[in-house]
Amino acid sequence: MTEKKVSRKPHEGGASRQGGGWFDGLSDRKKDLVCAGFMLLVVYVLFWKVISSNMDLAASGPGDFVATHNWVNALDHIRETEGVDALWMPCLYGGMPVASSLLFPRGVNYLETGLTWVAGIVFGFSDAHYFLLHVFLSGLFMYMLARSLKLPHLGALLAGCVYMLNPYAIGLGASFHWSKLAVFSYIPLLFLLTRRLVERKDLLTFGLLSATVGTMFLNRHPQIAFYGMLLVGSYF
Repeated sequence: MTEKKVSRKPHEGGASRQGGGWFDGLSDRKKDLVCAGFMLLVVYVLFWKVISSNMDLAASGPGDFVATHNWVNALDHIRETEGVDALWMPCLYGGMPVASSLLFPRGVNYLETGLTWVAGIVFGFSDAHYFLLHVFLSGLFMYMLARSLKLPHLGALLAGCVYMLNPYAIGLGASFHWSKLAVFSYIPLLFLLTRRLVERKDLLTFGLLSATVGTMFLNRHPQIAFYGMLLVGSYF
């Protein structure tokens, strides 16, 4: 006996492969843009009052918030009275270097300056635009890392949102540890570029990695930057 061949119309049997909604029909580049836009929208929704009312995220009570303002006021006083940037902080830990400790670098963090200027426009020049920028960058860079590890777009989006909205990172806003969050946001990018440099060994990746490392260390929290370098060292 011979088997009969069943002919199918072009639209039969392919619906399951072609279905999945409008998102599955997008190109990879468009999917990346949609996911990045979604994370930015999440930041807008969660921090809308901060953006629209220019509310202050930091608590006004004692602790690091007050201490930081005292340091900044002391540096401003030295600058105004002596006409130079202080190289030594006399009222912190009984005396502490300013420039060599990387706690108060001035005018040299070019990449961060450009990103902060763009964030001012995106977030309506809210006083918290520096903080909101790095909340978003945390999610974006983690999304990029997850995609480089071959996670699907929605899986990478979930990873980005979890990293972006973890309570520790968001809580840094209230304690005025914004510089810690800034460095924290670059760690996924640091790891991504390190892996890419090992795989490709090209000059562009080396330059991007160098810019990332420099920006991390110039974001006024070398402790977290050091932790990021420990992560890279453990990878090697």
